[in-house]
Amino acid sequence: MILVLCHVGDHSARWVAERLGARARREVQLVFVEALADPSTVWCQEIRDEGVHMTITLGDGRTLRDGEIDAVLNRMVCAPATQTLAAVEGDEDYARSELTSFAASWVRGLAPRVVNPPTPQGLSGRWRPAPGWRVLARRAGLPVVDLAVDSADPSTADGDPTGGSTVLTVGGEMLVRDAPDDVRAAAARLLSLAETPILGLRFDGAVPGENGWRLLDATPYPDLSSAGEDGVTAIAAELAA
Repeated sequence: MILVLCHVGDHSARWVAERLGARARREVQLVFVEALADPSTVWCQEIRDEGVHMTITLGDGRTLRDGEIDAVLNRMVCAPATQTLAAVEGDEDYARSELTSFAASWVRGLAPRVVNPPTPQGLSGRWRPAPGWRVLARRAGLPVVDLAVDSADPSTADGDPTGGSTVLTVGGEMLVRDAPDDVRAAAARLLSLAETPILGLRFDGAVPGENGWRLLDATPYPDLSSAGEDGVTAIAAELAA
């Protein structure tokens, strides 16, 4: 079984779940993060010498068990946090942090393959500021846009969050037709260095490559529908890897 874990408003992940299910090779279950916050959800996590065992019984009656799930497409940005409403005043941040740590553990324990697994820097893959992505891209051999930082304005370190064009990249494959081979190879190295199987690479220019395939930044939470059926095929292959 394939599990797609996403938020209610994540329409691209919902579309991918639908398309994966339509291919009918394996059962596909779609679970919303918000549903996990239902008070009727029952959690059972056992941490043993041989690994973590998870059972989650959802409010709608479905049961998720490790051993029955082959792979998880993880799109959880923040943990279900309804329980923080019961926290003692002043302890909300602490409770949220504990729930985030628990989420990172149970997501990894659901299946042997988690695409975009939780990290200390993000529950759906590691988030980095623009300078971090550009440093990593240089190490991978990918051209980058120079970043001018003003010490009087810390926000300049984030670069320009607008503009550019984003290319969905899955398993080291850029899902765009006209990227040259050296750029594709560098992008594959970048994903390997980032240890994140699915990234959206944002390049300078309204059209990818029009300004020399220079990277602005990247995101572990791209629009999964941007490459159409080619993207679904690549995601299916990554889940089966």
